[in-house]
Amino acid sequence: MIPRPDHPPVVTSQTNDSTGIQVSILIPTYKRPELLRRALLTCAEQLDVNFSHVEILVVDNDPEASARPLLEEVKDGWHGPTLLTFHEPRPGISHARNTAVAMAQGRYLVFLDDDQYPTHGWLAALLKTAKATGAGAVFGPVTPHLHCADGDPLMPLYKTYFSRALGLEDGEDITPLVAQMGTQNSLFDRDIAPLPSPPFDFDLGKVGGEDSVLLRRLVAKGTRLAWSAEALVSETVSEDRCTLSYLRKRRFRDGQIRVLACTRLGQRNLGEVLKWMAVGAAQVGVHGLGWLLTFPMKRQAAGHLANLYGGLGKLFWGQRFRFDMYGD
Repeated sequence: MIPRPDHPPVVTSQTNDSTGIQVSILIPTYKRPELLRRALLTCAEQLDVNFSHVEILVVDNDPEASARPLLEEVKDGWHGPTLLTFHEPRPGISHARNTAVAMAQGRYLVFLDDDQYPTHGWLAALLKTAKATGAGAVFGPVTPHLHCADGDPLMPLYKTYFSRALGLEDGEDITPLVAQMGTQNSLFDRDIAPLPSPPFDFDLGKVGGEDSVLLRRLVAKGTRLAWSAEALVSETVSEDRCTLSYLRKRRFRDGQIRVLACTRLGQRNLGEVLKWMAVGAAQVGVHGLGWLLTFPMKRQAAGHLANLYGGLGKLFWGQRFRFDMYGD
């Protein structure tokens, strides 16, 4: 059983009867009220799901509780599943997610980011795959909705980076791809894969990678991951993220997380740490040369530069090289 938070969050709304809850949709949010509105409304439009067994938990991670007006507005006309909203003022996505998990009643924990919006059959597809495969965790595709400038030559690069499209059949085992997975658009079966306590490391709450560490820990204990091909969500990628500068930072951070997640599993993963650092060194060499050779060709050069930064992150993953990616 996941313990309640040390500092209980404030419950600001509750609707419907929560008796018999089996599915908990967890949505942490931070200063994106209109995107949150769309996420909530599309969750309320899910088909082929019994809403009497579903709850939605929204955790506002802004210390100023900026989501409250929107949540009060949505609550007034709400006709979807049980809706619970909490204020978690401690900064960092780890605190928000840990609070959501602690307050959730369902066997199935479904994670959705506040900038994502699912198709009408999304939740039913996740549940179908989970029950058919018996996997401890299930993941679905993510399609980016890019807010790039018209004609941006780097749009294909952004689309590839912000997508999660494996091209696999429904139910396929993706446990070997754990390093590529995160909790966005995912389902966890707590009866099959009990989560550690707390699930997400506090110190990574503003840096990122807390979900990668959790997944590596679960897989190390034998949890199997499965792909849910029809559980599709779209993700809004804002204009400020459609830049090469942002992509470099994200790729560097991704490289750091690839190694950092291995270090959190103990000494038995020293060989894997060294392997990923060697991969990083190779990336720096190959893509550094590729960047120099393709410099006049903007799209090709940008792709090499992004991969170069991913390699650098695998080499410079220590505490002194980390930086915040979430929050102000």
